[in-house]
Amino acid sequence: MDILSDKNVIIRKTRRCYACLRVFKKGTLMRCQVNTYDGIGSCYCCATCQMLLNKFPKYFFDEEEHIYPESCVFEILNDHQANNPEELLTKLMSL
Repeated sequence: MDILSDKNVIIRKTRRCYACLRVFKKGTLMRCQVNTYDGIGSCYCCATCQMLLNKFPKYFFDEEEHIYPESCVFEILNDHQANNPEELLTKLMSL
């Protein structure tokens, strides 16, 4: 995978976070990455998930494929008894 662009943007339309699958409205600040994984595509990540991925990559990073899989944060919420990414971040920070 080659990363063509990776920056914070204010979204101009409703977007879904790649990691937690929550929907964010126009005007929200999100991380946008354009890459060449399976063709050229873009993904958006909310600020909380971006912090989770940066601080705790061992929970989310797929070593085999060298990527953060789609819905990686959403899928471990129940494992840590968290209702949302903010709760998960709080719980992981306290470990």
